[in-house]
Amino acid sequence: MKPLKAIIVLFSMISIAMQPLAVTAERAQPRVEFFEPTIETSSKQPSKKLPCLVILHGSGGLDKEGGFFRELAKSLSQGGRICAVLHYMDITRQSSASQSDMGKSFGIWSAAIQRSLARLSEDPRVDPKRISLLGHSLGAQLALDIGSRDNKIISVVSLSGSLVRPIKQIKKMPPVLIIHGARDSVVPISKAKELRNRLKAIGCQPTEEIFRYSDHSLSGISFETLTELIAKFLHKIET
Repeated sequence: MKPLKAIIVLFSMISIAMQPLAVTAERAQPRVEFFEPTIETSSKQPSKKLPCLVILHGSGGLDKEGGFFRELAKSLSQGGRICAVLHYMDITRQSSASQSDMGKSFGIWSAAIQRSLARLSEDPRVDPKRISLLGHSLGAQLALDIGSRDNKIISVVSLSGSLVRPIKQIKKMPPVLIIHGARDSVVPISKAKELRNRLKAIGCQPTEEIFRYSDHSLSGISFETLTELIAKFLHKIET
């Protein structure tokens, strides 16, 4: 094979090998796990579309942290809403993310989540006018960033989260529930205060719950307390 022809063939092979990644990044839909109300809790309104809470895990991924998010979805769905746990890291073929990964892939994940939101809006079970986002850490950063740009999102629940974009770029936001541990060494409490202050500055009055002895993983807060706070906030927004 002549050298020039060999180079052309090589580039063709590389191009073909890269195509699946391009499709994944630009078109593919992440997997979604749905948690719906039981027959008993939904029987009062069997024919109505339900509000939907989209749940975004943190950098540890669902392999490591999935139990918590699935239990959260299971519990919150009993309030008469559909909960959707989104595997957004499918798009970059990862199960967890490093600091470097987060900087490199944030925009890719955000775009994938927005595609999923558009798809959920068309789901016959979901009321497209009552979609909320909940995220922990990286997931909260994604939720807040999307919430500040997507008018269809009616509320955001931030667990140990923070703003990613410079605060002056945040011009609007739906109602936000901030839950943060004062002993968080990953996302310091100063970031939660920065979020709160910016929301107030743009006319969005956040609901804030700061736990004095809790850390980034929200240890020290009982699961019942956490779900009760979230359910109360969501119920007020959804009704």
